[in-house]
Amino acid sequence: MSESVSETRAAVLTGKGTAALATLQLYGSHAAQLIHSVFRSVSSQPATLDPGSILLGTIHDDGQSIDQVTVGCEDRNLFAIHCHGNPLIVEQIMELLQRRGATLLPAEQLLTDLWMDRGRLSAIAIEAKLILPRAMTLLGTRLLHHQIEGGLSRKITSWQERRARDDLPALQGECRELLAQRLPVKYLIHGCTVVLAGPPNSGKSTLLNCLCGQDAAVVTDVQGTTRDWIESPCHLGSLYVTVIDTAGLDPEIIDHAIDRQAQEQTLAVLKRADLVLLVLDNSRSSVKIHPSLLETIGQRPLLPVFNKSDLPPRLDRGKLPCELRGGIPVSARNNEGVAALIANIEAELGVKGIDAKTAVCFTERQEALLLQLQSAESSDEAEELIRRLGWDGGDDGGDRLRPTLGPL
Repeated sequence: MSESVSETRAAVLTGKGTAALATLQLYGSHAAQLIHSVFRSVSSQPATLDPGSILLGTIHDDGQSIDQVTVGCEDRNLFAIHCHGNPLIVEQIMELLQRRGATLLPAEQLLTDLWMDRGRLSAIAIEAKLILPRAMTLLGTRLLHHQIEGGLSRKITSWQERRARDDLPALQGECRELLAQRLPVKYLIHGCTVVLAGPPNSGKSTLLNCLCGQDAAVVTDVQGTTRDWIESPCHLGSLYVTVIDTAGLDPEIIDHAIDRQAQEQTLAVLKRADLVLLVLDNSRSSVKIHPSLLETIGQRPLLPVFNKSDLPPRLDRGKLPCELRGGIPVSARNNEGVAALIANIEAELGVKGIDAKTAVCFTERQEALLLQLQSAESSDEAEELIRRLGWDGGDDGGDRLRPTLGPL
């Protein structure tokens, strides 16, 4: 397609604050000319922007260096600039590209245009690049980066080379492995919700403030201080977490309509949880477990937290339901045991030990096709599903699959 300089497009592919590095995409018939105008290679040789080349140098503006970068020539008229992730640096470079003739676009628009214009990038690569700006964690960002040329893209290529008829059961076993990690991958890319629940005055609000590093919730010794749920975002280990503090659950505190409503809200919030931390006061001889609590939690991951471990222990855990006897001792007030709690949160949500260079399933489209593939009854059916999973454009434009960008 013919383009003017103004139709050369640029976008930021990485989300703000998620990584030490940022990736800028530049695409268009004048992209190489624009790169030459702002990039100085560290090599004494002239920069050659051949497909597959990677150059180290600086982005400069009228002799003033902005940042040291690498420039990757991904294809004809398609470049990736990798710079430091400082938002001010990213803004400077994007503003420079705009002054030199590039049109600035949201990542989703540029990549969708690129996919439709060129029809030679795989659906997996486009999906990864489209989701990158919304990744909530560093590990999630790295996972998505790896899927573009490695990871799932490479696995699908290997499936195509092996051909399903050679070993369909083994291929379907690999599908099951990918699908087994879909929830942990979702948590790493899109974030997750952890709900603090338990009896009144067990220290839930103190634990919220401890985990989030700020006074998000009012803390007093008065039972029932929290009558509405409070949420606060934070990073816990490798996860981006929305932590929700709820009103204490006690079947005897229902004298007033406001108390009943607060406890009903708590039970409703529990249904949103990816993980429930059941906070119990370890300094009390007994605790009252709301009869609806375990039923509402259902099959959601549950991690008991025995708070106030700085006080003499009085709780007889043997009298608790069996699923609540194991747990993590903490003192939210003294910030003790919190590192172990965070490690257990990562383990309960399945993200502990995930390698950024592994193949992962990260969109609804991929999940739907992998589910069909793992139960395919013939090699011909499996090979068609593999083709659709990693579709690379080709000439059958009517069969194009637009990536599904919603979470898993």
